[in-house]
Amino acid sequence: MSRNKQTPAPPPHRASLAPGQALAEIHKIYACAENFCLTAPNAVAEFGGMAAVVASCQMTCIGPVPRLTVEQWEPMAAEHADAYREAQRRKTLEHPEGVYPRTRTDPAVGAGTEVRHG
Repeated sequence: MSRNKQTPAPPPHRASLAPGQALAEIHKIYACAENFCLTAPNAVAEFGGMAAVVASCQMTCIGPVPRLTVEQWEPMAAEHADAYREAQRRKTLEHPEGVYPRTRTDPAVGAGTEVRHG
């Protein structure tokens, strides 16, 4: 059936959430904001703190993401990248030969036995 120009469009669909679902969504938003605070604390403070990050979050297909302008995103991304590079540098200093201890749970080796992998 074709739609006549005089036929009004249906109202937009609004999903309603059960209380448990709403609390789960709120938990996701706060977890996202906490991650931003952990990875870029100085930039988050300049942005207005965790409350400002939470207020700017928008749900997407991958979860909550703060809605930021380029000017707001750049300092957070730069601070996170600096922290990541520093962590990689420390990891290289601790294990210069590139061999990292890992725990193997193979029963033949014994649970919790440290095994070096190259």
